[in-house]
Amino acid sequence: LLLGSDAAADQRFARTDTIMLASINPNQPSVSLLSFPRDLQVRFPSGRQDRINTVYEMGYMSNYLGGGPALLAVVLRKNFGIRVDHYARVDFNGFIKAIDTLGGVEVLVECELHDTFPDKTSPNGKTDLDLYPGKVKLSGKEALWYARSRWSTTDFDRARRQQKVLRATLRK
Repeated sequence: LLLGSDAAADQRFARTDTIMLASINPNQPSVSLLSFPRDLQVRFPSGRQDRINTVYEMGYMSNYLGGGPALLAVVLRKNFGIRVDHYARVDFNGFIKAIDTLGGVEVLVECELHDTFPDKTSPNGKTDLDLYPGKVKLSGKEALWYARSRWSTTDFDRARRQQKVLRATLRK
C-alpha cells in the first residue's frame, strides 16, 4: 500500500490524499497499480461511513491497535477484499528528495496542464506549472506538482498522473 500525505514525515495525524495499491507478481515479473479516489466512501469496522482519505488519520485519533496503517488495511479488506501486506508513506519533502536523487524523471504528458502552486523559494511565494504534450523531464518539485494538480482535471486524471510518475521512478 503506497500512501502520500501533505503532513511532515513525523506527523501521524494526517489525511492520505494518495492511496495506491501495488500488486507485485514476481513470476511475470510485473507490478499492477490501483488508485483509490480520495473521496471514495468506505465503511469503517464500527459501521461508520466516511471518505477513504480519513481512515489513516482516524486510526491514530481513535487509538486503533496498529494506528492508521492497521485501520486502513482492515477497511480495504472489509470493503474490497484486498489484503495489505506492507505499506509505505511519503510526504512532500520525501517525494521531492527521491525524485531529485534520481536526477528527475521523464513522463509522457498527454494533455496540456496549467496550475499554480505555493512555492517558498519563489519571490512571490508561488510558481506556475505549464506542461504541454510530449516527453517532459520533471524535477522533484515539478513531479510533485504534476502528480498533485487538481485545477482543471479530475481525481481520475490525477491518479493517472501519479501512476505515471511512480512508473517513471521505477524505470529510473
